[in-house]
Formats: sequence, C-alpha cells, structure tokens
Amino acid sequence: MLWLSRLRPPLPSTGSKLRTSIREILGLLTLVFLGVSLLAQDPGMPKPPETIWSPGRPALLGVEGRVVYRMDGVNLSGVLVSLTDFRGVLRGTYYTREGGAFAFTNLGPGRYTLTFSLQGFTEENQTLELIFSSLRGIVVALSPSEKVGSSSGVPLTPVWALQVPPKARKEFEKGLASLERDESKQSLRHFQEAIRLYPQYAAAYSVLAAAQTNLRDSVAARESYERALEIDHNLFAACLGLGTLYVEEKRYQEAEKYLLRARMLRPDDWKVLYQLGEMYRDLGDWPRTEEAVRRGIALYEKLPRMHILLINSLAGQEKLPHALVAMEDFLRLFPTHAAASQVRQKRDQLKAEIQKHGAATVKP
Repeated sequence: MLWLSRLRPPLPSTGSKLRTSIREILGLLTLVFLGVSLLAQDPGMPKPPETIWSPGRPALLGVEGRVVYRMDGVNLSGVLVSLTDFRGVLRGTYYTREGGAFAFTNLGPGRYTLTFSLQGFTEENQTLELIFSSLRGIVVALSPSEKVGSSSGVPLTPVWALQVPPKARKEFEKGLASLERDESKQSLRHFQEAIRLYPQYAAAYSVLAAAQTNLRDSVAARESYERALEIDHNLFAACLGLGTLYVEEKRYQEAEKYLLRARMLRPDDWKVLYQLGEMYRDLGDWPRTEEAVRRGIALYEKLPRMHILLINSLAGQEKLPHALVAMEDFLRLFPTHAAASQVRQKRDQLKAEIQKHGAATVKP
C-alpha cells in the first residue's frame, strides 16, 4: 500500500466516490501483484523461456561460420570472436585464421551473442538461438570504421578471459551445465575447481555467486561478486548480480550504484531495467519504476513480472486509463498466468467504476 502515501492532491469533489472505489480496487491490485513469485535462475532473474534444457540432455550443439570484408567478400583473419550466453557470461573466444573461419562447440541449447572485433573495423554483434540443431555456414561481414577502438572505453574482451587454461574452462562449462539444470549445489564444486586452477577467473566467481545466491548463502555470494569485480570491474554479470543482491537486502544506495554501472555497460539489457524497476518499486518511486519497466518491456515483453510492475507504477501515479491498457496487454500476453483471473477481475471493476462516475473525472 506504499503508493497510497504518494498520491496527488485530491480530485474535485465530483470524483470523491470514484476516488474511494479506485483506492479499494487498486489497493487490492497492488497486494495481489506484489505477491507474485519469481523462479530465480540468476539472483532475482527468471530463467528466460528462450533457454531450453532438459536434465540429462547432452550439450552437443555448436556454431560455425566465417568473417569477411564487406567491400569485396575477402575472408578476414585475426578477428576476435567472443561468445556470451544469456547471462552475459563469456563462454569462449576465437581468433579467425586465413580462411576467416570460427567455431564454438559443446554448447547447451539457449540464446547466445557473438561479438566480432578487429582493429580498424566496426564491431558487429549477432544474437542467435540454439534450440534443436547447430548453426553452420554463418557469414558475418565487417565494415571499415573511421575511429579505432570502443567509444565507451570498455575493452571488448579483458586479458583474464584470454588466458583461461583449458582445464579451468572445462570445469567452468561443467558448472554452467549443472546450474542450468538447477543443480546449484553440484555446480559449486566445478566453479571452485575452475577458480583453483585459475585464480583470476572473474566469470567463474560471478557464476559461483549466482549458485550461492540460489542456495540462500548471500554472504558468500556477495564475497564472490566482489572478488569478480576486483578482477574485472567491467564484468556485467557481476554488476547486475551484486546490484540485485543489494536490492534484496534493501541496501538501495549500493544497489543503484551497481545496477547503473550494469546499465552503462549494456544499455539495452532488459534484465538491468527490470531490476531497476524492482528497486524503484521498493522505494515507492513510481515515475522511475514506470520509466525503467517500459524500456524493459520494449526490449523483452515476455516477463509477466515487468508488466505487473508497470501496472502498479501507473496505478500509483493515478494514470488510470494507462493502467487499463497495461492490464489488457497483460491479459493478451499471459491469458493463462496464475494472476490472470485476478487482473481480469480488477480490470472489470475499474472499468465499471470509471463508467459509473464518468470518465471526465479521471485524468489520463
């Protein structure tokens, strides 16, 4: 009911009955929505539906392709190809040779991003989904750039990531496979072994923290995230994870610091925007909640919780027609969701009250 303390000055007396009814309806709406649970994969993160994994299913998928010069189609050698998964974890790097070819193997089903970088050329990113089969024959064309280097000043791939020993990477991959099968306890052993083999393995510390968070060991998770950021302060997954952990602990000032850092590293990542929305919701800052989740939904509309946050933020600002639109969107996208019947009920009640007392008393 926090949003009730942030309402605007009272509406004219002609809308007093409407105000009372709407307070009752939206108050219930807020209580219902704040009770919707999340299934965490990363700390506070739902497992995206794009990622498909069945226990015991072998990771036998791969990605193969080549990089060419856009102007004449000549194969490019020396291109750094980086592969990251949906968490932002670096899964591997590859330098193309004379034929311009690259390949990544032994991947689990899911969404990945390929980043192609070569001095003097514009960086290219491609997002792909591995579901039932490998992807082969990908051709990526790079164009010359006027300016060399990244405009953000953030290196594409840090030095630590280029020096991971094969044995450490193998343990890391085993840990990820266990984590994706929701076997967090088993994944700990693999991540810890990867770190023992290579103490500068920042990504291993970050996913170790994710597993520790799943096991409700927030103290250990915080230490692991902090160690990851000591090694690489630009590690997106660690910034997001630590910020999320601080939100859960209600340490909002520290949370905002790391979440804003994560947003700077990846301005168009919906997971960051979602977590910022959760934090601003906790603080009762409905305008900033709305801003964050609207941007998040524009990037990824399949997370019910973001739509719930949007409805709450609109209700908290008394943007009632907009709240109705957001409810309709929720019901259109998630007709069988556990909260759908309650959303539908509150939508109908709100519509009835607005029609009963006159739309003129409701500010858009």
